[in-house]
Parts: sequence; C-alpha cells; structure tokens
Amino acid sequence: MHTLNDKTIAVVDDSPVVRAYVSFLLIKNNLSVVFEATDGQDCLSKIREAGKAPCVVILDIEMPIMDGFETALILKNDWPDTKIIAMSSKSDSSTIGQMAEAGADFFISKEGNITDALINTLNVLLN
Repeated sequence: MHTLNDKTIAVVDDSPVVRAYVSFLLIKNNLSVVFEATDGQDCLSKIREAGKAPCVVILDIEMPIMDGFETALILKNDWPDTKIIAMSSKSDSSTIGQMAEAGADFFISKEGNITDALINTLNVLLN
C-alpha cells in the first residue's frame, strides 16, 4: 500500500524528449522520479529489480517491445495499488476505453499542453 509520503513516480515512454520533459516537470514540482523506462518491459524489469513499484506510473501507449496496454495489465495484476496515468497522442474513445480496461486510472492526451493536465492529475492522485 502506498502512502502520501511515498510520492514516487516512474516515466515510461519510448521518446527520450518526452521522458526528459515529463521528468523535468515532475522534479520542478517537487515530485520524485524513481526511474525512466523506454518501454513496458524495461519498466517491469526496473520494478522487479527494486522490489517495489512506484506510487504512479506515467505510461505511454505506443511503444516498441511492450506497449502500454500489456504493461498496464501486468502492473495492475502484480501491483494493484500502483496508479497509472496513460499518455498518448492517440486520444480516440476506443484507445481510451482499451487503456481503462487494461487498468489505467487516468488518460492524458499528448496533443497540446500536457503540463497542467499532468500536474492536476498528479495532485488528485497524490493528495
């Protein structure tokens, strides 16, 4: 079970630019980024190595090796307390519905400015 003092976040995206931007944004807002991962398999490996899942995983959907759908299913099965914020440039209702079914708690579109949406969503999850 995660506590409010355990505000650890992982950023999972195949784009180095997106990972760097999101991590910068989180650190700027006094949030702890425990790791970045390039795809779902990388994310799950890092969690297993640490022996503990982060409080929140910010998860891209379209990634090579293991996509966000499969990653979310495994995260929710193995670490049900971990919250998932799915982020994608695909924001059609089918994609959003599939991510919700896979276990995502929130969805943020990468179209436009993600800053406010991401920080507001994290404030809801962590406070």
